[in-house]
Amino acid sequence: RKGMGKGSSMAEFETGEPVLCSHGVGLYEAKIVEVVKPKHSRPSAEPLYVVHYLGWKKSWDETVQASRLKKRTEANLRLKEEMAGQMSAAMRKDAKKSARASDSDASA
Repeated sequence: RKGMGKGSSMAEFETGEPVLCSHGVGLYEAKIVEVVKPKHSRPSAEPLYVVHYLGWKKSWDETVQASRLKKRTEANLRLKEEMAGQMSAAMRKDAKKSARASDSDASA
């Protein structure tokens, strides 16, 4: 299915397929629960995908466009880990700034 351009009526992902799905600033492991064909739209309309995030409650399931999905490959798993590391580093930096601000407020 690689190489399929926009306007193709075939889905890029299949029901049951493990994927990585972007949510906020991270990539999360997920599974395609359902491929939804758009109703009342042109035949070339892109399908939508219902995803279930692995390890999360069903209440977090959501319907997403293909642009938020990545195939579960070694390269994409490395990208997921890199993104998680960058997010952790940014959170630690923010925590230090917050602690310094609290310290300076307390000494004033």
